[in-house]
Amino acid sequence: MQERRARLAAALLENPVPIDLDDSPLVFLETLSKATSAESTDYDLVWTTFFYDLTNYWAAAKSYALETRKSEKCECIFVEKMSKRFVDKPVSEHPKQQRSAEEEQESVKRFLNGK
Repeated sequence: MQERRARLAAALLENPVPIDLDDSPLVFLETLSKATSAESTDYDLVWTTFFYDLTNYWAAAKSYALETRKSEKCECIFVEKMSKRFVDKPVSEHPKQQRSAEEEQESVKRFLNGK
């Protein structure tokens, strides 16, 4: 999965709407988001484990996901909703995560570069 994550990050750094993309890390987060929305997984555990990855992948892959949504005629992208929920409803021991657009871009760049 780390190798796939690295390839996905490189592709998104090169082009935010890549044509040829191994999106398996996004598919994993999509499945996890759906399961969490359906209350099949514990929200606090998922937030604590995947907040950084999920929110940064959503910010980095938003253009790709929205283009996929349009081309597939599917409204079934749950990562977007989960990212918003993660930001708006943090777990009790963490403050609400408000970032400016610049802070989000810097976070995404650090995340995709593996720093």
